[in-house]
Amino acid sequence: MAAVSKRQQARNERELNELLRLPDNAVCADCGARNPGWASWSLGVFLCMRCASIHRKLGTHISKVKSLTMDTWNSDQVENMKRTGNAAANKTYNPKNKRPDIPLDVDQVDSAMERFIRKKYQEKSLADGKPEPPRRSSVSRVVVPSRSPEGSPPPPVPSKKGRFFGFGLRASSATYPDSKHDKKKKLPPEPRVDSAWTIDSDSLGRDSRMDDAYARMSDAELQRKLKQLADMGFTETVRNTSVLRRLNGDVERTVEALVRSTNPFEQQTDTVYSQSFLQHQHQHQQQVAQFQTSSPLAQPAANLQQFAQPSALVPQQTGSPKEEWSHGFRSATEFLQGQDIYKALPTLPPRHHLCRKHSKSSRDLQPAPTMSVTGSARSAQSLLRVARRAALQPSSPSFLPRSYATVQSDIFKPTKYGGKYTVTLIPGDGIGAEVAEAVKTIFKADNVPVEWEQVDVSGLESGDKHSEDLFHEAIASLRRNKLGLKGILHTPIERSGHQSFNVALRQELDIYASVTLVKNIPGLETRHKDVDLCIVRENTEGEYSGLEHQSVSGVVESLKIITRAKSERIAKFAFSFALANNRKKVTCIHKANIMKLADGLFRSTVKSVGQDFPSIECNDMIVDNASMQCVSRPQQFDVLVMPNLYGGILTNIAAALVGGPGVVPGCNMGRDVAVFEPGCRHVGLDIQGKDQANPTALLLSGTMLLRHLGLDDHANRISRAVHEVIRGKKSLTKDMGGNATTHEFTRTVLDQMEKDL
Repeated sequence: MAAVSKRQQARNERELNELLRLPDNAVCADCGARNPGWASWSLGVFLCMRCASIHRKLGTHISKVKSLTMDTWNSDQVENMKRTGNAAANKTYNPKNKRPDIPLDVDQVDSAMERFIRKKYQEKSLADGKPEPPRRSSVSRVVVPSRSPEGSPPPPVPSKKGRFFGFGLRASSATYPDSKHDKKKKLPPEPRVDSAWTIDSDSLGRDSRMDDAYARMSDAELQRKLKQLADMGFTETVRNTSVLRRLNGDVERTVEALVRSTNPFEQQTDTVYSQSFLQHQHQHQQQVAQFQTSSPLAQPAANLQQFAQPSALVPQQTGSPKEEWSHGFRSATEFLQGQDIYKALPTLPPRHHLCRKHSKSSRDLQPAPTMSVTGSARSAQSLLRVARRAALQPSSPSFLPRSYATVQSDIFKPTKYGGKYTVTLIPGDGIGAEVAEAVKTIFKADNVPVEWEQVDVSGLESGDKHSEDLFHEAIASLRRNKLGLKGILHTPIERSGHQSFNVALRQELDIYASVTLVKNIPGLETRHKDVDLCIVRENTEGEYSGLEHQSVSGVVESLKIITRAKSERIAKFAFSFALANNRKKVTCIHKANIMKLADGLFRSTVKSVGQDFPSIECNDMIVDNASMQCVSRPQQFDVLVMPNLYGGILTNIAAALVGGPGVVPGCNMGRDVAVFEPGCRHVGLDIQGKDQANPTALLLSGTMLLRHLGLDDHANRISRAVHEVIRGKKSLTKDMGGNATTHEFTRTVLDQMEKDL
């Protein structure tokens, strides 16, 4: 861009300020927020900061965004703004003046606004008035069943080596209630919320903001929802009102929060219960107490040390229980079943606790069936789940989800049809197709009840319309199935203005927590022993917000966004994960000595949340010192929580301690969607198609997915076979010190699984 004189620059700034005084330009062209500070000079519209960040995702071929105060404007750009403006642009792109459909959940506001802006400027579906074309029309659904006919032996791996095992791959994720430590008064809502919610007139003059947006309920709407909660048995009006307002009027999430924090059977004393129901409740409590005193899996912490590791296996042979280690989560409720702390927490009540019409029913309730905990092939989680299922009534309310894997405030129910779970499979770039084929082969051999819905997204071909359609297809599939197994998508470094598909997927679905499990695998020689740490990384903000621009030639400015709400959310996730998995310490990684506001806010928020978890030690460490300590003495770490950029660096450092990126699993957790992928995001373009890829990381990530679904038996069988192959140094790939191919490693794992049967 040619240099602009100071006089011309001052003249351009005056003209832009005059344009902002026009009524149509005084608000954001997309969301209606007042006092916009950004503009797209190619489209001729003025924008708030939130919408400006979304416009940057569209690419410079659609929208070229600049800051009104921080960037330099030339005469041509100003003239284009004068010719167009918000009124003319909305008349062209949105003639019917349609408003965005903003959800109540503040975590979903960004996704809703991005969908609206893409419809408006990229798809231009608001201009012609035609309905949005279905996204599934361009790509057919590929469903690969993984269950073989009943009684048939597991299908063998083809003896003839093809490129990818001879199979041809191409042919085949809320906010938490406000903490008591957060006393900051929120500003009134802005006029970008849905018209169904009342807006005070004094709130129309507020400046546009990036965060803390929320909706306000009318009194009639509030009373209607309070009555709905009272009909369910929650009669504490003051408490219900507080939780409703914190959760933006979402009744379903309010019920979840009330159930987690109180026991409705003990506190709702004015509810009338039938005699048969009271008798059933007494029997239920007796059965739970009997199980906690008789079963070795439900004893206090002293007897649970052998299951202290995440999703540890029940030993099948003599030897140290720690040798039967495998990756995965443990449910917080199931872990606390055997701890003394669980006596102070409420149990999930049966359906009749929450519904008045069931509690008044005169129908006698049948006692729960008896339960057996015999059988050494069952894992600790499976036996605890059987115990709870036997103690509770078979029917459970639709709004009471079972605990699959993560903290209870982030629980959702995946899609299940005909006894099989449908899982979105994104093989990824580089070696992704090869390792995905290995996972599909092993899952099919073990008759895992999973059907793959495969979407072949590629970051190498990103930028054209076909790749964008595939990406939207993957997003729609993940929203529908709520579960995904994903390889790594490549992001070209030299392509300017292009956002990584990996980052876009996490931001679109609000998959806010990245969890990477780093632990020594027996048999794999490494410099450090007894490494067992977990890295929890915030996924949706920080330097990965994508707010960067070139103010003048040779000067680039990049914004780092840190908010209290998202910092508190990831901190609560980290502490809840530590509590559920019997971990003792959470370390906050930051750079607050230099970035005192941004990283200082993150550090103080983690410290504040740590006060709610007195049983877990909380400390902090500067990121450069943490990198050195991770290399020299990694045994001191347990759970590490950090912003986005630091997590990407430390994850790769930690992976090198235990054998490299090929053996480190991970996942990305959101409120509605969970995506499991290798912990280190390496594409492996240098060994693509050479049959040298190590599928261990994706396989162990797949076992984490199975435990997330409660399929512990399949997960234990697969992970035990993988660890036995590595321990015995059988057919190891090059990165693990062997010379075996991917095909040979997969066949060895299948042979080991057959021996364990």
